[in-house]
Amino acid sequence: MNKKKENIFANRIFDLFDAKKKGVIDFGDFVRALNIFHPNASQEDKTDFAFKLYDMDGTGFIERNEVKLMLIALLCESEMKLGDEIIEAILDKVRTFVVKQNILVVLADMNICSLTLLVELYLM
Repeated sequence: MNKKKENIFANRIFDLFDAKKKGVIDFGDFVRALNIFHPNASQEDKTDFAFKLYDMDGTGFIERNEVKLMLIALLCESEMKLGDEIIEAILDKVRTFVVKQNILVVLADMNICSLTLLVELYLM
């Protein structure tokens, strides 16, 4: 079962906002980081931010385990309980979908409507 209590999204966003890796976000870091959410920010910058959010180990690749950790975090946030078999089936569907589509679009969508998208992919 998905038991993880830590807020992975909050930790990842903090890490991305803390560009100087000081362990704190000063006002300058905060303002620079919020710029990504501005309506005039480029789609490329937004996609890059979403990619970095999921690329937790900074390898430049989003691996299955990283997507699984995010999925479990999302399930915990929405207080949904799914068995490991269902989680693995969802990940298999996401992997299949990613192969057929553009990975960055899927991951950006997962960030916006994450749980809904993953459940819909599972049901396809």
